[in-house]
Amino acid sequence: TSLLKAVPFITGTIHPQKLVIKVDTQDVKKLQDSVKKYYNLQLLQIAQNYVDLMRTTSEKTDYKEGLAIAEKWFGRICADKGQISSAIEHTKNGLEIYTAINNYAGIIKMNNILGDYHYQRSDFNAALQYYIEALNISETIKNDNSIAISHNNLGLIYTSQEKFEKALYHYMESIRIKKSRIFFTFPFGNK
Repeated sequence: TSLLKAVPFITGTIHPQKLVIKVDTQDVKKLQDSVKKYYNLQLLQIAQNYVDLMRTTSEKTDYKEGLAIAEKWFGRICADKGQISSAIEHTKNGLEIYTAINNYAGIIKMNNILGDYHYQRSDFNAALQYYIEALNISETIKNDNSIAISHNNLGLIYTSQEKFEKALYHYMESIRIKKSRIFFTFPFGNK
């Protein structure tokens, strides 16, 4: 009964031998909201407990995207604890899941996160590969925001490698795309 009290939006009945829980994808999204809340407060152990529950819930319902999201959060928490190798492993697991379900937004996000982790390790060649992959997929699906982010990330790598002309090109591409998006969204903004 403590699980039901701790997470009131999960409904269920208690049997003498087992707890039966009915969940749906909205429940996993609510769990993710709790993860974000505690992660942003830097209460990493509480956030990790919610990620564990998110993973378990997603496994029981065979909700693949929920599993990928859980892996992303495990990676973030590991990175904040200074465990970059574990962060990379969890994020690669999430990338595999997103790839298996053809979730291109997730694939792009995980490639960018993996690039970030390798950048933190000063492994610029590995970071470059992940950022290029994110850019290629972003261009394929014509996602301007992701294209701009990828160009900016590539600019960071090339700056770190002191390849300033390449860095400038990618920074300028990022700015060009962002400026064109501002024109189309002003004065209403993005919804």
